[in-house]
Order: sequence, then structure tokens, then C-alpha cells
Amino acid sequence: GGHAICLVGYTNDYFIVRNSWGKDWGDGGFAYASNNYAEAAFLDETYGAVL
Repeated sequence: GGHAICLVGYTNDYFIVRNSWGKDWGDGGFAYASNNYAEAAFLDETYGAVL
């Protein structure tokens, strides 16, 4: 186990996603997910902390 992603930003077209696999993955550790993909893929299993 031990994998995490975090939505760290967005534009009108996509979300900016930080991956826990390090800087060698994706675009320096980041990926870009379209709004449709993010809604379909991420919202089923979302966890967070309330501060």
C-alpha cells in the first residue's frame, strides 16, 4: 500500500494533481486530470482532513 494523490490546483480545463510516487513520475510528480476524469475517477474514493 501507501499511495496518495492530492488535488493541488485547477484551471478551467483541468485539475493539477500531485502524486506520492515522487518527481520521476509524470510531470515532475504532477499530473493533469480533466474535469470529467477527475469527477469520474476521484470522487468515488476521496478522503481528507478537517482542520
